[in-house]
This record gives sequence, structure tokens and C-alpha cells, in this order.
Amino acid sequence: MKPTTQRMLLTATAGPRCWTGPLRPLALAAAAAACASAAHAGPATSHWTLTEIGTLGGKTSATAINNAGQVTGSSVDAGGTQRAFLYSNQLISSLDNTAGLSSSGAAINDAGQITGQVGRNLFVYGDNGLSLGPDESAGSAISARGQVAGWSGSCAATFSAALRASCLPMASLGSASIAYGINNRGDVVGQFDSQTAFVYSNGTAKSLGTLGGPKSIAYAINDSGDVVGRASTGSGGHAFLYRSGAMRDLGTLGGANSTAKSINSVGIVVGGSETWAGGNRAFLFGNGAMQDVNSFNGIAGSGFTLTEAVGSNDAGQLVANASNGRAYIATVDAVVWEGKSWGGVWDTPDGWSHGMAPNKNTAVFIDPARSTVITVPEGASTIRSLNIGGGATGNNGIATLNLAGGSINVTGLSEDRFGTVISSKGVLSGDGVLTGLVLNRGSVIATNLTLPDGLVNTGTLTGNGRLNANLDNAPGGTLQLGAGQSLLLNGVSHSSEGLIQLSRGAELRVVGTFTHNSGAELNLSGGSLVRFDGSVNNAPNARIVLDQGTARFTGGLVNGGELLVSYGGANVHGPVSTVSGGKIILSANSSTAFYGPVEVQQGGELRLAASSTVTFFGSMQQRTGALLLGKGSILYEGALSVGASPGLGVTEGDVSFGSHNLYLAEIGGTTACTLLCATDEAFKNSSYDRYEVGGKLHFGGTLKIVSWAGFTGQAGQSFA
Repeated sequence: MKPTTQRMLLTATAGPRCWTGPLRPLALAAAAAACASAAHAGPATSHWTLTEIGTLGGKTSATAINNAGQVTGSSVDAGGTQRAFLYSNQLISSLDNTAGLSSSGAAINDAGQITGQVGRNLFVYGDNGLSLGPDESAGSAISARGQVAGWSGSCAATFSAALRASCLPMASLGSASIAYGINNRGDVVGQFDSQTAFVYSNGTAKSLGTLGGPKSIAYAINDSGDVVGRASTGSGGHAFLYRSGAMRDLGTLGGANSTAKSINSVGIVVGGSETWAGGNRAFLFGNGAMQDVNSFNGIAGSGFTLTEAVGSNDAGQLVANASNGRAYIATVDAVVWEGKSWGGVWDTPDGWSHGMAPNKNTAVFIDPARSTVITVPEGASTIRSLNIGGGATGNNGIATLNLAGGSINVTGLSEDRFGTVISSKGVLSGDGVLTGLVLNRGSVIATNLTLPDGLVNTGTLTGNGRLNANLDNAPGGTLQLGAGQSLLLNGVSHSSEGLIQLSRGAELRVVGTFTHNSGAELNLSGGSLVRFDGSVNNAPNARIVLDQGTARFTGGLVNGGELLVSYGGANVHGPVSTVSGGKIILSANSSTAFYGPVEVQQGGELRLAASSTVTFFGSMQQRTGALLLGKGSILYEGALSVGASPGLGVTEGDVSFGSHNLYLAEIGGTTACTLLCATDEAFKNSSYDRYEVGGKLHFGGTLKIVSWAGFTGQAGQSFA
């Protein structure tokens, strides 16, 4: 038998949290107004959204929800017959349309298999449609692998894949009337005919006792063996949680009676309770307290009452029946850390609002009144967005999210284009993975952090280890390393408009191209080392400052800004090309060594203050129109070539050619090059190299004279 699809109706409410996501129009308009007026005005608050399941024509009653948000239960059709249904992808479908027979779905697993009852027969609904079990039977629960628990005849039973019943042996405890719950280990819970709750595990049945009265009933069990249900007390019946051999009274919402109907994998309990006024309210038990679901932000003021929560999943959802004859999915879409100041664990419920840990449906806010550290252990989780720290008045604590091998997948946006925002009071640290573009206004401390969608830094970035990310060090951002710190920045492309500061022997290695934009500064001191494996572009108005530091430009440096060396000196490795407008400035008493090829193009400048020295161990190309200024001293130990074959080179200070230097002079005619050689090709081709030294010249090494453009020297010609 195939399902019949009917209409559905959605109702969504919005709260004061500001994030971007797939909100329905009603929610979107309200959220936009709230965000415009209330952004950062107060602390973040949790928020829930209600979704109506719809109807087959009449009253709808839900019984269970799986981790995909699919729901089952029963709904009265247009003809007045109660039908089992599946709610999936915003559609409600009847599972059975047999004339004259009512049906109801009781449970649904993550594969979408449903069990329940049609007429007097158990059924299982799956990919092959609806299959019936024996007469006088019903399914109450279904495990992940499709094992069904329920009853057959007068016994609690489990059912095979062929839907054959096997009564549970109860030994001396008597017979069991019905089984209500089963977990993925095959443990079964229910009620004896003596009206007390039992758990059946590994072939043995055990009574769970009561809370002082004569009766109890167990409705659900999770994979940890936690059992929930209802047990009588001296004055009524209360919801209970049975854990580690003890039954705990969960209390009520003020009335005499309450019942727990469902428990998820982390121990969140839902059910229904009477209030002091006598009405029935859905409850959620988390963070050690029973909470009225109707009071939650986004649910309060909905115009109806959720009377009983009957199911919950691990995605922050519960399903509840309401006073208006409809059923609703309540989804927590924003959770806030409200726990102890010393911290907590990311994937456990304790400390999060309502006891609901972050999940795929939630925006997550960590904005504590006192400093706290939230640890993310090994394992993967998915959320919508993340805010670490916040701007709430009075919340002065530092919020630290420490990845300890864990992975967080962020699927939505928190602000603008960013999935994660770290405020000025936030810290991201540790070893793990965080997807989605990250905006840091606070601190990032990397041990082995992977941010595959990139990091925009306007705060402080530091660490000792590895950061796998494309970095945009924006204006106001600082990458800072000190004594004992070594950081590998591993990505494809990086940029900076802020400050990169290395001191006291710190080391930074950058994998990927690097653009040092206008206004940026890279500062090395105290024996620090920076290594760029890819190409580096030092843009106009950007500065690289070396004060007793070593810079390795393995992929080459194109210098259109300033490369400054202070009195502490510097070692520079790799190709360096200073273009027009770019400057290399060596301060007084500094000592600098270039180990790779260096080029100073027309309009580029190499300035040597008095008493400064520079040694070129690689080749040096001084193009026509390049400016070599100042009274400092130059030692060439590699090779010097002036102009652009031929050209003019002018140096104001002292020059020494070392014993290993090769000076290449090109002759294309009998006229010495002037600045015109840079712009007049014909003049250049008929000229010879001219090198002017304003200070002392010490000539060692090799002078190599090369003919240019076919020029042949004649007797009596001179080149002075």
C-alpha cells in the first residue's frame, strides 16, 4: 500500500537573534526588524521555531520523530477515519487507506521505517510499502536496524524481519503486558502485568521499581541504557529517569502528575505535565530542571498550548501535540552557553540553553558573563553559525572555544559573509577543523587549526604550530609571534593590510602566495625568521622592517613599497626585485646581506645611510634610472650588471667588488649611456655601460666586457 499525500501548513516564529538562514517569510520579516533594533543590545538568547505538521483532514496527533525530522502518528482523514501518517519534507502522507480500518504510527527510525497498528495488526512501513504482522499485535518501537518491539496477544514481544512475534521471557517476574521502547542494542522496556516498569537486556528482565507508589511504566530507552517513563508517588504519578540502577523523580510543572515519553542519545527528556492550575503542558528536562516548552523564546505567545511532547531527536527537535488538535515540531535554532564559568564540553548538553547541545539546526552563541572555556573533543558536528564572545552589556567574560581534535562544520552565516564571528571578547584555539569563513575580532591561537574557507583577521592571530587557512590580515589585524613560537601558515593565497610582528627569535613560514597591501607592515626583530614559499608582492605604501631578522623569499619578492633594515641588520634570501616607487632603505650602522638575485628597476631606490653596509652574494642588476643613494658601502660578491644592456648605474657611496664578483660591462658604441638609455632604444644600442661611483671604488674579481648589438671595437677608441 502506498501513502496518500495531503496538504500541510507551516507556522514559523522569529526571535531577536541576527543571523542569515533559510527562514520563512513570516520569520524573516520579524527577524529583520528585531535585528535592526536589538543587535548586541543584550545577551544572546536561545530561540525556537515551530513547524505545524499539518493534517489529513481532521485532528492530528504525533507520536515520534527521527533524526531527519520525519514524524509519525495519526491524523483523521476527511472521511473521519484515523490514519497512520508520515511527515517528511514538509508533506504529510497517509500510510494506509484501507476502508473501515483505523491506523496509527507509533515509532520511526532514522531510515524512515515506521511501526504501529492497522486495525488489530502490527505493521511496518518501509521502502516496500506497508507489511502486516499477526492478529492481535501492535508495534510500539523500532530500532535502527528495523527490530520492532510491541505486543502480541498477551505478551510483550519483539518481531523478526518476517514480523513473527517472540514473547519476552520474564522468568519469575511474571508476564509482561506490553513493550513500549527498544534501543539499538536490543534492550526493551515496557510494563509488567503487575503494572510496574521493566527493562529486558541480554536475556534477563529486571523490574525498575516505583517512586513509592504501586505502579510504574517505561516508555523509552536510549543506547546508554537510560530509561524514562512514569511512576507513582504517594500523591500522584511523576516522570522518572532511570540511570545507573537508580530511579530519579523528575518532578512536575506544579501539578500532581507528569509523564516522560522520550529520551535522546544525550539524555534530554521530554513529556507532559500538569501545572498548578490543572492544565497540561509539554516539558523538556535539561540542565537538571523540568522546563515548560510553551515558555521558550519563539514558542511563547503562539496562541495555543503544547500539551505533551512525545518525541525528541539529536538535532535539537521535539515533536508535541497541541490544544488546537494539531501537532508541531519545535526546533531550537539558537543555543547559548549558560553554564559554569570554568567551562564545559561542546557536544554535551550540560550548560547549553535548555540542555540542548549545538546541532545542525542551531546558531551558537558563547557570550559568558565570566570567562569560560568550551572544549570541542574529537568527533564531528554541524551547526548553522557560530559567535564566540559577544557585545552584550555586562557580559565581560572571555569566551574561549578550544578545539581538541574536534571538527565543526558551519553551514550558514552569522554576519555578512562569515559563518563564524569571534568578537573582541572571544578566543579560538587548539587543534581541529572549523569550516565556513571566519572573522576574528578577538584572538586566534593556532596549534593545528584548519579553517578551510579562510580567516579574516582584524584582531590578534598567534600560535605555536600550524594554521591551515587562507589568511586575510585586514586593517587593524595583527599576526604576532614571540619567543619560542613557530607558526606554519599553510594555504593557497594570503594577504595583509595589518601588522605582522615577529620578535625574540620567532619563526613564521608562509605556504602560498602573499600580497602585502598598502598600509601593511611586516616587522622582524630579535633574530626572528620569516620564510615565504610562494611569491610575495610588497605593494606601494606597505613596509617590511627587518631589525636583526632573516627573511627568506623562496618564491621571490616584488617590492613596490619599502624594505627597511634597522641598525640590527638583516639577512635576505631569494630573488628581490624593487620596482619603480619601491625602496630598499638601510639605516645607519646597519649590516645587510642579500643572498639571492637582486634587481633595482628604473624609479626603484636602494638607499644606504652613512656607516651602513650591504653585501650582495647573488647577482645585482642596477637598471638605468635606478637610484642608489646614500653614503653607505656596497660589497658585490656575486655579479653586477647595470642598465638594460647597456645602461647607466650611479652609486653615491663606496663600492667594493669582492674577489668572487663578476662585473659585466656591455659595449654597443662609443657613447656612454645616460638616462636616455632607459627610453631610447636606438641610443641604448649604440652606447656602452657607464657606472659612476661617488665614493671610493675597490676593484676585485672579474671584469667581463661583452659586445652589444654586433659592435666591434676599433683601435684608438676609448670608453671613459
